[in-house]
This record gives sequence, C-alpha cells and structure tokens, in this order.
Amino acid sequence: MSGSILKDNILRETIGNKKEVKSFQLDLYSVAYTWDRIQFRCQNYSLDEWEGLSDDFLNNIDVEAPEWRVKWKELLVRILEFSPAKSTEGI
Repeated sequence: MSGSILKDNILRETIGNKKEVKSFQLDLYSVAYTWDRIQFRCQNYSLDEWEGLSDDFLNNIDVEAPEWRVKWKELLVRILEFSPAKSTEGI
C-alpha cells in the first residue's frame, strides 16, 4: 500500500487488510475506512465531510441513513478512535 491514494477509490463492501483499510458492519450498513476516509453505502468521504453531512443529503442516499447515523454515530466515532487505520502518508 506504499504511496496509495485512497481518496477516489470505492471501498464499498471492502473487508480490508485490518491495517490501512478496516471495515465493520453496523446493523443495515457496512462501513470501510482508512486513516482519513470513510466509505458509507456508495459514497466516499473525508472523516470531516462525513460528520458534516445533513440529514437531507443522507436521506437522498437511503431513507434509513439519517436514523442509522443518529443511532450508531457515537459507536462509529469510538471505533475510529480506538481502532484507527494506519496512515499511508510518508510510506
């Protein structure tokens, strides 16, 4: 993964290598993430972008997405905090 740029890659349904790319399933949706990106449904965002998405925007992705985020956001943030993906910067 040396020098990999994952910003524009699709990570949907990715399992990952458990180092630079990690994933988990929370209820309805799979989530894949890297040190600076998160893949939710068919969308790939920076972590800051994901936290700032409006309910209206999420509703356009899937009508159950806003409720899912409310239900799981705290746990998802904790997972990212306690099990961060390894950065590929500077490798």
